[in-house]
Amino acid sequence: MTRARRPGSERIIQRPLGSTALLIAVAAAGCVASTSVTPMPPPPAAVHAPSEGGLPFSPVVRVGPMLYLARPSMGWPSDWRCARDILSFGGRFTIIQSVNQVAQNIDNVLVGRLLGPVALGFYSRVFALMMLPVNLIGSSAQQVLFPRFSRLQEDRVALRTEMHLALDLVTGLILPLSALLAIVTDSLVLLALGESWSPIIMPTRILFAMVSFRIGYKVTETVAFATASLTPALIRQACYAGLIALGAFIGSRWDLTGVAVGVGMALVIFYFSSLQAALRLVDGGWHTIGKLYGRGILITTLAAGPAAVIGAYTGQGLHARVAADAGACLVFTIVMALILFKGPRWLAGASRDMLSRMSTRSTPMVKAPVAPAPAEI
Repeated sequence: MTRARRPGSERIIQRPLGSTALLIAVAAAGCVASTSVTPMPPPPAAVHAPSEGGLPFSPVVRVGPMLYLARPSMGWPSDWRCARDILSFGGRFTIIQSVNQVAQNIDNVLVGRLLGPVALGFYSRVFALMMLPVNLIGSSAQQVLFPRFSRLQEDRVALRTEMHLALDLVTGLILPLSALLAIVTDSLVLLALGESWSPIIMPTRILFAMVSFRIGYKVTETVAFATASLTPALIRQACYAGLIALGAFIGSRWDLTGVAVGVGMALVIFYFSSLQAALRLVDGGWHTIGKLYGRGILITTLAAGPAAVIGAYTGQGLHARVAADAGACLVFTIVMALILFKGPRWLAGASRDMLSRMSTRSTPMVKAPVAPAPAEI
């Protein structure tokens, strides 16, 4: 039996709201934005120059035309529950994002406090390298998945199917990619930063191995956001920040490698707790998740295993290291292409479907030439 569910973000935004309250909110936001953003200093000739009409260019002048144009539709809302829902959802979502920012930076604070500024400089580069694939893939995927999940918030079967497809991509593509990044960490660090940054190779390798979990929790937390399950998400984010602080504090006894291990363990715990919460929201079970991860581990073994063997055989020096890792990347790419395009359907999973749709969209449609009609006699 389907239990009642609180309206999600899309339904809240689509509910009718009186234009007066909405206009006041937009005008207030414009005033705050106008006064809070620090303007660029004007040229010396215009420092004391008044605006047109001798009036200063204030937020009132900016918002005034908007108020004047919208005056015919102004009216007080008949139901203030709409405004309360918007403020409640937006306020909790803002708090969640703030707590998440704390969780992403508290390890840097503790490293600087416990290990000193030199270790903090090293760790900041470690964190920046790890966040490159996360921002490139995870953040973009979250922006795409949120409206898609929101439209399906009342249909648990369809929402569960979409979540499984997203996790299928995480296990089938991101998990092998995370393993490859961990294998070629040496070359990435030495080429991007130089040989003087060699102390961060092991911490970077550990955090690269956790990339799939960091991208995975963006999928599971998006399910919570799309179904307006924000209070449990806020509690999880607070616990995540605490786990990051605890892992960094305990791991600092073993320098940056220990910090990376502690942060990675906190990330794994948070991901699986978020996954469990998402499964409850969509009435899902661990059986399908187990099959997805079993297939992902098999793909990772087939693709990253030979790459790891090739990367292990290297000589001395940077050039030998880079050559070995380049060979590992080449072998990984070939094996992944064979799995996705030539392998069995049960092994390729949703990754093959996504790549097929992308290739179909990128291929231009060429119309066949039409023979001219014969001339009438």
